[in-house]
Amino acid sequence: MSRSMSLKAKIRNIAKQKNIPAQVILQNYMFERLLVRLSVSEYKDKFVLKGGMLVAAIVGLDNRATMDLDTTLKNLPLTPEAIKTALEQVCGIGSDDGVSFEIGTISPIREDDIYGGYRVKLNAVFDTMVTPLSIDVSTGDVITPHAVPYSFSEIFDDEKTFELWAYNIETVMAEKVETILRRGVFNSRTGHHPTFSETA
Repeated sequence: MSRSMSLKAKIRNIAKQKNIPAQVILQNYMFERLLVRLSVSEYKDKFVLKGGMLVAAIVGLDNRATMDLDTTLKNLPLTPEAIKTALEQVCGIGSDDGVSFEIGTISPIREDDIYGGYRVKLNAVFDTMVTPLSIDVSTGDVITPHAVPYSFSEIFDDEKTFELWAYNIETVMAEKVETILRRGVFNSRTGHHPTFSETA
């Protein structure tokens, strides 16, 4: 059995157990492999995780499926050059998981926000499988009282963990309330209200 077939079999098993689309499991696994590399890199303290990926880790992937990754920068300039340099270093870290990453475009987002941000498109490559990933990078958010170290469990072996900085639950909730008020009740991004209710 090829490595890609073996991975697909593991993903199908979890997808069936948790009643989640296999593509969601695959993308979360690829995000996990990127975050494992970040956790052992010199940029570990420069990124604070927030959003769907963090909520999925807190309440369980079966309750909150995420297809993107949101981060806030800390003590690092919010520029395409700085982001690319950091991600190139992180993606270049060796691992026996067989996954490699190709960085694509870095485009402005949140242009109506005083601090702005960038969306990074990249591909996770495993054997013959290519999985598109998207990372939103921003700065300037107030984290009350402060970011906290959070231990993430790996998808295929929850006894294996890695630690990164993350929003505390109070800030996750506050951010969702702010999003609801700023963008209106009928937000086009499904997930804001479930996130708030799940963490309340």
